[in-house]
Amino acid sequence: MNISEKIIRLRKTRGLSQEELADMLDVTRQSVSKWESGQSIPDIQKIVQLSQLFGVTTDYLLREDEDEQPPAENEKPVALKARAIRREEAQEFMARAKANGVRYAVATALCIMSPLLIIALNLGKGVEKLGSAVTNIIGISVLFVMVAAGVGLFIYSYLKNGTDKKIAANAAATGEVREEIENGRKQYVPLFAAAVIAGVTLCILSTIPLIVCSTMFEEYMDIGFIAFDLVVMVAVALFVWAGTRWYAFNRLLGLGEFSREGRRRAKIAEIVGGIYWPLIVAIYLATSFLTGEWDMTWIIWPVAGVLFFVAEAIIEAVLGKAKDGDE
Repeated sequence: MNISEKIIRLRKTRGLSQEELADMLDVTRQSVSKWESGQSIPDIQKIVQLSQLFGVTTDYLLREDEDEQPPAENEKPVALKARAIRREEAQEFMARAKANGVRYAVATALCIMSPLLIIALNLGKGVEKLGSAVTNIIGISVLFVMVAAGVGLFIYSYLKNGTDKKIAANAAATGEVREEIENGRKQYVPLFAAAVIAGVTLCILSTIPLIVCSTMFEEYMDIGFIAFDLVVMVAVALFVWAGTRWYAFNRLLGLGEFSREGRRRAKIAEIVGGIYWPLIVAIYLATSFLTGEWDMTWIIWPVAGVLFFVAEAIIEAVLGKAKDGDE
């Protein structure tokens, strides 16, 4: 029995999928698949980690014979040791998260506000003074500038925090540092809850201008759209601002989306989102340019957001059923 066959045997004995084993070793599922098919072999560091995980010696994994018996089937795999996060690292991580919360909120607000000028110009006397072509050019130009500024802020924050993912993947908060993070999270709960409640309340209230204008003052419908957009902008900015720090606490503590199951869902969201959102942007721009109804096509975004969560749930359900297919 060679090393690839032993990895398969040990993994199945523990009831692990290739993806779960990959998460434990901080490698991709494709790497585990290649090990088990004999296309490649783990490096010495991963062999040591495999031996610790499955409770066998490195000799057992590397030798072609079966002199040493693997551990009993009812034994649970041991947890791999993770580097403890230093207090300074945790403090820097949370400081970056706090700054990112502001940047992400501003970037989100810029994207949501981007169509407002073109609506305002068409609503006022801009069309009469400048002509529809000029007002559309100005409005669309400002729209692209604001979207570009928002996307630029997101990219800047992502590049500035390139080490965060590495820290979260290869380290764990323990001992006094973990207690400090947990205490900080508990203290943050009231502020986080208040921001979420305020955001949800604003989302509900945002429909009032649309309802009032559509039922009583149809000639002011554009004003209703502007009010709606501004209220939604504040609500979403609150969600993003508060959620960024909450996300950071969970990341350091390995909770929620950073548990094993949470990481699996995040991978699904990343794959789906990488295809879905560029497609939505293309649809939004194409529809807006073809129809010229920039004050109406923004509705694509809330609809797309709802459909994204539906699509993610469906894909996760399908993959969940097929989870054991690689065993």
